[in-house]
Amino acid sequence: MTEAHAALDGLVDRNLVEDLDSTRYGLHDLMRQYSVELCVRTDSPSDRRLGLGRLFDFVLEAALRVADLLEPGVVRAQVTHVWSGHPELAEALGESTAEWLETERTELVTMVRSAHEAGFYRHTWQLARSLWRFCYIRGYYEDIILTHTAALAAVEAAGDVDAMAMVNNYLASAYVRTGDNRKALDHLTRSVALSRDSRDVLSAARYRANLAAIYWWSGQLTESVELGFECLRDYKVYGNLGSRSCCRTSAWHSWRWGAIRKRCSFIVATWPGRGRTPTNSIC
Repeated sequence: MTEAHAALDGLVDRNLVEDLDSTRYGLHDLMRQYSVELCVRTDSPSDRRLGLGRLFDFVLEAALRVADLLEPGVVRAQVTHVWSGHPELAEALGESTAEWLETERTELVTMVRSAHEAGFYRHTWQLARSLWRFCYIRGYYEDIILTHTAALAAVEAAGDVDAMAMVNNYLASAYVRTGDNRKALDHLTRSVALSRDSRDVLSAARYRANLAAIYWWSGQLTESVELGFECLRDYKVYGNLGSRSCCRTSAWHSWRWGAIRKRCSFIVATWPGRGRTPTNSIC
């Protein structure tokens, strides 16, 4: 790390690299283009791919550390990543904070698309998934669409069915928040279909619960309540994955409009949030 800092300082002194804030550095567009051309001329394809893989590994690890704070115990259950980089790099990351993601947001979104273009399919969808919660809570829904569209292409190319189901689910979350319920319904329908025979029964139950909510927001009240009752049965078998919450949401809306009131009344009566209108949020 000491040698790396010294090399960067030398480049800054020669105006070849720009010191942005003493911890981040940038390249002029002409220098970036020259660097790419030089790399292509002097490094073998295998060396270039090895370097890219190390870069994506490092960025994914950094993003996952922040994601762990935003989704404790959740994201690591979906993203399996074992980083084998130098310990000094891990120490250089310092304390994991969401502000790091904020500062590097544009570059991270670009990194997801670059990983897909370079054929690093696992890094593509795992980095997109690691960024999801941060982008969702800060309202960067277009970033979710951009990263997860690339992620979907990557998992389809890799043939990873479970990852396809998951990526479709999170794409739907962004379309819901941008008001495109048609696309959200399309992606969640795919999630449910893809996860039908999955061993990951917990995620499959979550996708069905989310689809029940989308049915309601799309005006398909009967489908919403019928699927909601399936989710309630899932809850009894698999535990609280949000299925009960989405089921009660569907039942509450249907009850308000007079649809299937008798079937829904016992759920509404026991719902701690009765009297409040549920928000259009899925997970």
